[in-house]
Formats: sequence, structure tokens, C-alpha cells
Amino acid sequence: MLSLLENDISRKLTILDNLYKSNRHISIAEMIELLNCTRKTLNKDIASINAAYDVIEYHREKGFFFNKTKGVNFYFFYCTYLRESLHVEVLRLILIEELSIVKISRRLFMSESKTRRLIDVWNQYFNERNFDFLIKTSADCTMILGNETQIRWFNHTMLFELEYIDIYEFKLQESREYGAYKSVLKNDFFDSNTSEHEKIKSFFYVKAALYRTNKGHVDNNEEVYLSFGTNMKNNTLIQFENIMAIETGVYFTDDVRNQILPKYYFPTLCEEIDSGTSEIMKIINDVFDYILTTEESENRYRAEKKSL
Repeated sequence: MLSLLENDISRKLTILDNLYKSNRHISIAEMIELLNCTRKTLNKDIASINAAYDVIEYHREKGFFFNKTKGVNFYFFYCTYLRESLHVEVLRLILIEELSIVKISRRLFMSESKTRRLIDVWNQYFNERNFDFLIKTSADCTMILGNETQIRWFNHTMLFELEYIDIYEFKLQESREYGAYKSVLKNDFFDSNTSEHEKIKSFFYVKAALYRTNKGHVDNNEEVYLSFGTNMKNNTLIQFENIMAIETGVYFTDDVRNQILPKYYFPTLCEEIDSGTSEIMKIINDVFDYILTTEESENRYRAEKKSL
């Protein structure tokens, strides 16, 4: 995804990525060659990064170094900059709100021609990765159409990354929405082998599915989902549905309930996982080539925060 982002964001993430992985100093000459930029541009990018989080140190002879004792890791920066990218914000508005070109442009204070160019860039990106969906535009709305299962997997991965900071700062875990979701899992689908990390990721799939449902998109690939059945209307489910209806605008029916909870995250509750679904998940996760959305990265981040 790095190639899609604005030049300044792409450079900053390249700087941070290389410093974070290297565990050594990188000279000014090395960094300039890596970025293919001037020394003035490099210094400007370093200053911008440190203005927000003072993590890059400079030694006159050795060069730049990422100070990991500051309690902020690379993945924090990656998702922070995703939120700042116009490219990503355009896609987010399409995924969740399906705004028209005119409304997207007004919301983001840019020209309609630029909005169209950014959409063309995303479509080229999807084509290059052989995704079975594209962004389609009309006078009234802009939406992603194609393989609905693929779209939902992509959407939920995007939502997960955009909320990364709240997840690892424990803000998500304290939210009403996630608390109600965990109650539903515990009372109706509890899977002792499902980690907190997998529950969080599955929660973002539920949100993505509800956003799509709210815009009239239905996934007929029933094999992907766990079924709630018709006699599971209990208090925890009612509370969850009421909260998510406010969040997403979706009125829950049996059809809606049975296309929001993916089997992929709860393998011990299913006899087998659809191989096509597993492959979709792998392909789409590979697109997000920087963040390590694993329990290992969670633990590393929290350890760094505690070391402050």
C-alpha cells in the first residue's frame, strides 16, 4: 500500500521502517540514496516525524537511529499516517458512506478531478492484485462492486488498520460496542481457542459487513458465516443489535445476523473452513504489507509502552 500514499507520507514511512528494522544507525548518505531525495527534504521529513513523536536521534558521525525506548513502534506511525492520507480517506468514505464524487470532494476540500484521479489509482491497485471488485461511480454515489465476500474482507482489514491505535491503547476494549460483541460470543458462540486478538479482528469484520448491509449489499456466500439460528434472540444479542444499529444504521433480521460472523476466526466451531475464504484473507492481508496484525505485534507494542 506504500506506493499508493502521498510522497511525503511514503518517504516518512520508508525512513521509519528502515530505522525500526535495522537496529543500527543509518547515515545521511544512505538515507538520501534510499529515498532518492535531497538532504533538505530528508531533514524536513525527520523534523516532521520528531515534532509528533521524538523517536529519531541523530549522531553526527553515525547518522540516524530509532529510539525504541520512547514507547512508540513503527506500526503506530504506519496507522497514524494512514489516517492522514487523502488516498485512504477517499477509500474510507466510499467503503462506509458511499458518497458521490461531489460530496467526497466537498468533504475533503479538493477538486472533483482530483477525487476521480485518486479513485482511478485505487482501481488500478485492485486490478494489479487481481481483486474481483472495483470502485464504480454515478451521479448519486460511489461504491465498490464485485465479489462481495472479497469486498468485506478488504473492508474489514482496512477498518482494523485505521483503528489500530485505539485497539492497542485499549480504547476499543473499553467501548460499549466491543463489550456487547464479546458478550454475544461468550453466551452464544464461545470458542475457548479464540484469542482476544482474533475476537477483535472478527469484530471489525462484523462492522464491515454491517456497513455493506446498510448500503444494500448482500453476501450470498453462506459458507463463510456462522449461523445465529432462529431461537437465539436473548438479552445479550438484543443489546448488541441495538448498539450496532445505532452505529451502522442496520435493522437486524435473520438474514442480516447470518452474514456478519465469519467462520475464519472460529475454526473449532466449524467442521471445516472454506478454502476460498482462507485464500481471500491471505491475499488481502498481504496487501497491507507493513502492519503485523498479530498477537506478537500486540505484545511487543504493549511491552514498549510499559517500558516508559
